[in-house]
Amino acid sequence: ALPAAITTGKVLQVVTDFSNSTETSTSSTYADTDLSLSITPSSSSNKILVISDINGILKTGGDTKLALQLLKNTSQIAFGQYLNTSDTSTLHNASASFCILDTPSTTSAITYKIQMKNVSAAGTVYIGNYSSSSTLTAMEIAGW
Repeated sequence: ALPAAITTGKVLQVVTDFSNSTETSTSSTYADTDLSLSITPSSSSNKILVISDINGILKTGGDTKLALQLLKNTSQIAFGQYLNTSDTSTLHNASASFCILDTPSTTSAITYKIQMKNVSAAGTVYIGNYSSSSTLTAMEIAGW
């Protein structure tokens, strides 16, 4: 444990969302997944460490990619594209993740969520396939 005199860097609260649902997309428009949470910082000088681990990702039947984005309220703060084969072959990938240290500068509630899309709207992309579990976690860290 940190000494009581150290007031920065401590974890003040942790909020986690968990999903083991299989989710699919055939659309090139981002859509919400089951991974969403809300956290209310206790001080505007605190940071929020956001970590996601998205498992069971899969592409079938089309020349496309899976795109994932992490939103803070309605703004994108991270994104990635996965499963690019430049052909229609089925492709499995173990996981995708984000790790972001956010400086929200507020004491209002913040919603973080994961959205997904099928970049070329070809075939189907999946997350949570094979009953894989995925998580989204936000930790409030005392500011420095």
